[in-house]
Amino acid sequence: MKTNLDQFKAFLPKADGEKQLTDNCVVYTRVSSKEQDDNTSLPYQKARCKDYAARKGYHIVECFGGTYESAKNDERKEFQRMIKFVKSSKLAVSRIIVLSFDRFSRSGANAIYLISNLKQLNIYVESVTQEADYSIPSGELMQGIQLLFSKLDNDQRKQKTIAGMVEMLKAGYWPNKAPIGYRHNKGADWDYRIVPHEKIAPLIRKAFLLKAQQGKSNTEITKLLNAMGLKLNRKKLTEIFKNPFYCGILVSRMLPGQVIEGKHEPIISKDLFLQVNQIVVKNMYGIKPHKELEDFPLKQFVH
Repeated sequence: MKTNLDQFKAFLPKADGEKQLTDNCVVYTRVSSKEQDDNTSLPYQKARCKDYAARKGYHIVECFGGTYESAKNDERKEFQRMIKFVKSSKLAVSRIIVLSFDRFSRSGANAIYLISNLKQLNIYVESVTQEADYSIPSGELMQGIQLLFSKLDNDQRKQKTIAGMVEMLKAGYWPNKAPIGYRHNKGADWDYRIVPHEKIAPLIRKAFLLKAQQGKSNTEITKLLNAMGLKLNRKKLTEIFKNPFYCGILVSRMLPGQVIEGKHEPIISKDLFLQVNQIVVKNMYGIKPHKELEDFPLKQFVH
């Protein structure tokens, strides 16, 4: 009697901790910014991934992402939630479907390492637009090259962005988020892109004056500001006092050792800024600041 060898497959040995390859998959989509989200990129990614899964005969058990997350590193919330799900789910997920590998990650070698670890669990990352057999060495090589190119593209964009920001700083324009007390004036000329906030700027100026003229502690000043509607803690107030932006000066890590005269409108004078910081330095070394001002020695007695 001829024996059917398929009957013995149930007795095949399994490697320790090995997961069986299944047709279950998840879909991961992302964009880098809100602006990109507005052009229906996310729905497009999801639709393409679903078509790919249907063509391959995969069963989608969950969709992740669907929001804007930078791929410069792999500490994204949705990304980490997806990785945790595929590793621990009882549904035995074997594939992560993305539109392209730059949607999965732009972290280069770190992404290659992560994909290698997932592969050991029989979980493969597959790209709709860069289709290949990722289970064989040539496919794995192509996948790695694509991930490295994604990082290269990201690094080149970053380099161009930083170069542009440096030129803006040298010209006297602040390229980052405006400090508290200022607001962005969208659509205006560059000289007026960052302007003092109508309600907050006077309170910031008052904080400097309270420190310079009355020698009040940061705790006292924050209490007064909070009572006037500006919620600050001592740490934030200290950062404000140390930021020369408020007197029209730009300093940045992108321009080490350089001090730039800003084009924005200052909230306080340079003299007031320096005066406050002299008091701060004296307090740091336990020297009690004098209430008198050198130019107005009797000011504390005048009402």
